[in-house]
Amino acid sequence: MRVGFWFYVLGWAVSGLACTSGATDPGPTDRGVVVDSGPRDLGVRDGNTTDTAVPLDSGVNEDSGGDPDQGVDLDAAPGDAPAPDGFVPDLGPDDSGAADLGSDSGMVDSGVIDTGVVDSGVIDTGVVDTGVNDGGTTPYTHTLVVDGTDDFLPGEIFPTTSAGFSAYVTWDATNLYLGYRGPDLSGTSPTAWVLIYLDNGSGTGAATGQIYNTQAPTFPTGLRPTHYVRWKIDGTFSSVEGYSGGVWSTVGAVTSARAGDLVELSVPWSLLGDPGTTLVTGFLLNEVAFGEAAFAGLYADNFSDGYHAQIPITRWLAIDRASPLLPNDPANGRP
Repeated sequence: MRVGFWFYVLGWAVSGLACTSGATDPGPTDRGVVVDSGPRDLGVRDGNTTDTAVPLDSGVNEDSGGDPDQGVDLDAAPGDAPAPDGFVPDLGPDDSGAADLGSDSGMVDSGVIDTGVVDSGVIDTGVVDTGVNDGGTTPYTHTLVVDGTDDFLPGEIFPTTSAGFSAYVTWDATNLYLGYRGPDLSGTSPTAWVLIYLDNGSGTGAATGQIYNTQAPTFPTGLRPTHYVRWKIDGTFSSVEGYSGGVWSTVGAVTSARAGDLVELSVPWSLLGDPGTTLVTGFLLNEVAFGEAAFAGLYADNFSDGYHAQIPITRWLAIDRASPLLPNDPANGRP
């Protein structure tokens, strides 16, 4: 009984194939629908995969740019889903200092982030401000209290011809301040001196200094001292000497103080004629017989330490009271 049934089914299938040979199938594959002849699909892929009249829609075109499109589809294919809003296109080259959020047409943002102005001020090249004008164009000044306490600033310290000795020079509107530091300054020798020669620019100064025992300084062209300050290392004598008519004589007093190996000296500008420019040189001198010597000359290359009947001064400091430069600025050295 079961064998007979399967023979019946097979016979029915064979007869069906014979009757459709060479005929158009009216079945569900194309349902009689005419091949799509429209200019473009309406944005939806045609479910009939055999349709080749119009290429399949290539998808959503990229947003062509401009200001925010607020969801408007700029794709020419009206049925495509709206292109997602991307970043707002860059509206200008600078971006106002902010990082660019867009693509700038695929190029790196060329705008300048820093919208400020470069500081046009002058960098302060002076020392830390401690009541001293240390930069700009304002004239340099520094007021000291002459009490033996070292309140000279780094810009006021000078090397000398002797190791272990330093010279100091600064000023304010009223006084010229001078100083020396070194081993001999703490002693009590009655034959050793601090001698500082000053040229007030009047052109009336001396070509040689005052003689101590058998030693006296000689000055090169360009330096003609009109005054000098002297201070005996034992602390018993000091004065300001002036040159006039070929003679040195006392013209005033010097204010002084010592503490340890430091001596500070102060001279009023008025005593020097209140000059705008003053030339300064100095040294220590020992006038003891058979032990005479000059040493600790202002600037390390001034002269050679030792005995000189004529101490050969070669270096000096030029003070310009209108200048903003630190005292020991190389531009102030002469020659």
